[in-house]
Amino acid sequence: MSEKNEKPYRKLASSKHLKRLMNRYFLTIGYLRFGRPIAWVTSGAPVELIRACGFLPVYPENYGAICGASKAGQDLCQIAEGEGYSIDLCSYARANIGSMFNSEKAPGGGLPAPDCVVAASNVCNTLVKWFELVAAYFKVPYFVIDIPYQFEAEAAAFDDTYITQQLTDMITFLTSISKKTFSQGKYLKILKYSSETIRLWKAIRETGKHRPSPVNAPDLFIHMAPIVSLRGSRGTLRYYKRLHRELDTRIEQGIGAIKQERFRLLWDNIAIWFNLFDFFNFFSRQGACFVVSTYTDAWSGEWDENEDPIQETVRIYRDAYLNLSQMRRAEMMINSVKEYAVDGIIMHSGRTCKPYSLGQAAILEKVTAETGVPGILIDADMVDPRFYTDAQVKNRLQAFIELLETRT
Repeated sequence: MSEKNEKPYRKLASSKHLKRLMNRYFLTIGYLRFGRPIAWVTSGAPVELIRACGFLPVYPENYGAICGASKAGQDLCQIAEGEGYSIDLCSYARANIGSMFNSEKAPGGGLPAPDCVVAASNVCNTLVKWFELVAAYFKVPYFVIDIPYQFEAEAAAFDDTYITQQLTDMITFLTSISKKTFSQGKYLKILKYSSETIRLWKAIRETGKHRPSPVNAPDLFIHMAPIVSLRGSRGTLRYYKRLHRELDTRIEQGIGAIKQERFRLLWDNIAIWFNLFDFFNFFSRQGACFVVSTYTDAWSGEWDENEDPIQETVRIYRDAYLNLSQMRRAEMMINSVKEYAVDGIIMHSGRTCKPYSLGQAAILEKVTAETGVPGILIDADMVDPRFYTDAQVKNRLQAFIELLETRT
């Protein structure tokens, strides 16, 4: 390929292995279940325990991202709206609900029906009501894990006791459905895979500290799929070892994710799935690489294998990113700006993702005051393109790039 026609980003060779891994996952939950029950779960639910109870986990949130990336999001959202659901409801939820009412318009024909539904309140309260609807629609049992919001830097002892009791109750709930005995040995094996995978994912994200960065945020958005849907499996661990080797090779050879890295950016919030590559190519062509994102940090909580496994499960899921106060999130962003040598911050104010978007302006103000690094908020959505105006957003972003140029 000539220099003139070369794309502004360098595609990861591991992408073809990712596709095979995820195709096997969807084949398994759709056809190769071998009698294993399916649980629809939220991204903040303790999947290691759910797997140890004999279930195959399915993530409607992840499926919402697939609906957006496949350009099916708007149609599915409108189907849900036709059934009486508000346009202001989370577009992940509307896409999933739309796929339930009309599987013919859903990617892959929609998700397989669940045998039970498990939700945790540590990511978003909308999920609790969304999954209550799912359970009622499919007429299956529903379990909610109530995880207190973490206002302070240290959680209260009562919080841990409260969550621990709920996890014990959840095991009883799940095994009564799966008709399997909870195995501590199986749980520890799954936890070991999960722990090693999380460490690798953290190392993969941290390759962005190198200059030039071998990884760009859209790579991380795509390649985070296994750590969401397949966390705790041997195949996922093997996959991230491969991806990490590829990024290490790029570092050794001085190869960046984009050509001629000029600006290093931080991304906040969920990806704009329906316009993912066109949106980020706008930056790549101007030498701007997203070396770190808060969204992909959500699955980076490390396990301490010397501690009690249930208590570690409580700690990891209690401290989910969106379950932390704005002050703690701002402090985490300040650290990222410094550690990754960030030049600018792009905050996606998602129209239908209230928990992530509310408070972004205050967080940005604090981060800029502390670090001197400028930022900008852009209006869009993760799945529904009706909340996004490309020309308007690009004009604002172009002005921001020009601001960064004056600072170099």
